[in-house]
Amino acid sequence: MWRVLEIHKIIRTGKFPNCSTLAKEIEVTPKTIQRDVSFMRDQLGLPLEYDPLKHGYHYTQEVHEFPMLHLSRNDLVALFLARHALEPLRGTRLERMLTESFSKIADACPGEISIEWHELDEAFSVKASGVLPADVTLFGDLLDAVRACREVNFDYHKLTGSKPEQRTVHPYHVGQIEHGWYLLAYDPARKAVRTFALQRITNLSLLKTKFVPDPNFNARDHLGRWVLSWGSKAKVLGPPELKKRVREELGKMVQASE
Repeated sequence: MWRVLEIHKIIRTGKFPNCSTLAKEIEVTPKTIQRDVSFMRDQLGLPLEYDPLKHGYHYTQEVHEFPMLHLSRNDLVALFLARHALEPLRGTRLERMLTESFSKIADACPGEISIEWHELDEAFSVKASGVLPADVTLFGDLLDAVRACREVNFDYHKLTGSKPEQRTVHPYHVGQIEHGWYLLAYDPARKAVRTFALQRITNLSLLKTKFVPDPNFNARDHLGRWVLSWGSKAKVLGPPELKKRVREELGKMVQASE
């Protein structure tokens, strides 16, 4: 999928690359590129054709977005487990390489269930003992709730609270920031979207009540505002879209204060 995404990106530049030039760019054999091109055309249904006059591939019509990589619940849970398995490699070159690969896979996931590798100062502690069965169950249940647009109820242990609070929310998005997993959900009682650390959620229940997601909700925009809430203690290293949104929001804040 990484090769396919790279080929897609190069073809969209309009330079009419062929198997040889793509193979050199991506550092694989021309036969591998040919198989990838066939997969893109036959399996993903992309309007990809070879131009004999320009000796290269091109799209016969505009392709704005790459087809989603449809992952099952088990696939996403597997990614969740694999990501935690990288903890012993944290800080090494291999960990950085694998993280980049996970990010490329995540970019092709359905938008409402994505994996955000944002490098932020750690805001919450992360278990160092590995993944517990309860973590996997919680993660899987939340994915089901997001996909089915079902309300969830749980106990939430706030950092500043002496005892857990019961919450009933509309789960919008499950993502990862640094080495912690988070739920973005609309809280009807507070009439706002809130961010919940998964390791602070207990006694989760999927309710039968359905909800209609806010069409204006955007996970990246929300995360950008969440980053701003940490002030100078947060440094945004990626992705570029988030860095851009944070800069734009800071610019608006400066203009409003003048």
